[in-house]
Amino acid sequence: MTDVPQRQGPPGSSSDISYSNRQILSETTRPAQTSVHQQLADGGIHVAALWKSPRNRREAIQVSLRSYEGHPYVDARIFAMDASGRMRPTQRGIAVGVKTLPLFAKPVGDALRKATQLGLITAGSS
Repeated sequence: MTDVPQRQGPPGSSSDISYSNRQILSETTRPAQTSVHQQLADGGIHVAALWKSPRNRREAIQVSLRSYEGHPYVDARIFAMDASGRMRPTQRGIAVGVKTLPLFAKPVGDALRKATQLGLITAGSS
């Protein structure tokens, strides 16, 4: 629904047409929102990629933001190299709804802190 400008003063004056704040805000934010939702629907937004392990250069984990039926989610998927050397997505991975992401990030952060505490990794290792 679009607000219709309303006349405030005599025609031709500087206060001739006034737009509501809601309309101005929606017009300034609409292109960015549409753009993000369109990007999510058109294959997603790449966030990160890393090798599955230092010795395995045939499989990588790719993280992206995607959308399914208008619902945004984070997709962390294993990609494997095919015979022609291109990385292709596999069925192995996890999808987490964006609204659930804070709940998912906490235990992953806890696992990182615990692994560091146990000496399994160093604080700055990547």
